Amino acid sequence: MAKEIELSSLDLRYEGYRMKNPGLEERLLVSIAQRGIEEPLEGVQRQQASILLNGFKRYRCAHKLQLRSVPARLAGRGRSSRNHEPFADFQQPGLEHSGAGGLHRRTLRERLPERSRDGKRALAQQILRTQRTGN
Repeated sequence: MAKEIELSSLDLRYEGYRMKNPGLEERLLVSIAQRGIEEPLEGVQRQQASILLNGFKRYRCAHKLQLRSVPARLAGRGRSSRNHEPFADFQQPGLEHSGAGGLHRRTLRERLPERSRDGKRALAQQILRTQRTGN
């Protein structure tokens, strides 16, 4: 199950191993500004670190939009990491979305007042203009 975690608490040690796609990230930024993060970030909880494994584009977009927290699923919470498969806590693909069409959908509308949503949308547009013009 996904929980809200502080964006600043994520360990990004594996970010350099992932490919970057600026065009896709640009579209994702607009989507997150409008609808929020629909699919939780994924990682593992090890001692005091929450290590991000999947969702680096979503992370970067959330950071650009100055979101403080994001939905995330972390394997290994509350269990001994010894003799425990770290990914066993994740459900099989598709099971979380049966029927309801996205149980983890958290939109900015649900979390932010109207003025804040408009501010996030304006911030996303400003970021995109800056990226396109280089100014």
